[in-house]
Amino acid sequence: ATGNTTNLSSFTNNTVTGDKFFIGADGKAFLVEKGTIITSLKPQNQNVAGTWTDAQANSLTNVCDAVLLSTGDRVKYGKYTFTGHGFQIGANLYLSKSLAGVLTATAPLDGDVSQAIAFVHDANTIEILVQQAYIEGSSASTTNSNLANTSATVARGVDVQLDNIKVRFAATGNLNMQISTITGSFNASGRSQTLFGASSAAQSSITTAYTTTPTSIVTGWNLTTSGDTQITHLLDTTNGKAYRISGVSVNATVNQITIERI
Repeated sequence: ATGNTTNLSSFTNNTVTGDKFFIGADGKAFLVEKGTIITSLKPQNQNVAGTWTDAQANSLTNVCDAVLLSTGDRVKYGKYTFTGHGFQIGANLYLSKSLAGVLTATAPLDGDVSQAIAFVHDANTIEILVQQAYIEGSSASTTNSNLANTSATVARGVDVQLDNIKVRFAATGNLNMQISTITGSFNASGRSQTLFGASSAAQSSITTAYTTTPTSIVTGWNLTTSGDTQITHLLDTTNGKAYRISGVSVNATVNQITIERI
């Protein structure tokens, strides 16, 4: 659209992720670029002849080269409005091993082909970022492709997940990070540190088992001031994986969580 200006509030019911506005000195907004709404996405593979077929994580030769959108475009990155996508908020989406052309929130197991394709920002937004595929847990890799991370700004009680780990800021009570699993349980050891309030600092060792029930890493901490930080180095002794988990309090209801496999 060109030539139209209006109060920004007038766009409330018509905006989608990706809309770009120019705000004038008079406080009015000019819509300069319209975002994209999609109703489906399908990971696809392109063979040497240039033919596109549905991708599948059953072989490194069949992995995703681009994602086919309902608009007919094939993309490798971008944030899109996808109302009612059905995936869990904060989930990483991987190429499915069992079904061609399908994404799954289930993390690959050791020995599986692993390829992260997208991240779920909220109930209506998915960000596509097609990553390099690799064999999960392979010690023969000559790159850092076994590293993975995810990060999101979420409300209290909303999980961010990587592999079988879910992390949230407690929904009620003291504002601190909690860990749970998607399925099953794992034993963990490590150390957590925090900086909170004007100058307070604390650290605590960890030796526990995490299950599907969210459990505070350190129960007594309360990160209520903007900028309060909690950092945890955690070893999953059951599966032999190490993580750095960081949380930053933005305000009393919204927080930044980052999970890194290291």
